[in-house]
Amino acid sequence: MTSRYWPFADNAPSLAVSRKLGYVDDGIEIRSRRGLPATLVRLRLSREAWLARRGDTATVTGLDGVSELLGARGP
Repeated sequence: MTSRYWPFADNAPSLAVSRKLGYVDDGIEIRSRRGLPATLVRLRLSREAWLARRGDTATVTGLDGVSELLGARGP
């Protein structure tokens, strides 16, 4: 399983965060953005790379009442 992300090359903050998360370069593409050519940076993150870098520091709050909308069933 692989996650892919294609930010524009001029989106430095997004590229920095993605690389910090373990995404690696996977090529470039030229696409039209507002009628002008723009470079997309193809990034990919394998499941193995994600597992090696992930931390257990995230906490999710505020999901009471949203779980059912997402298809999750409580006990």
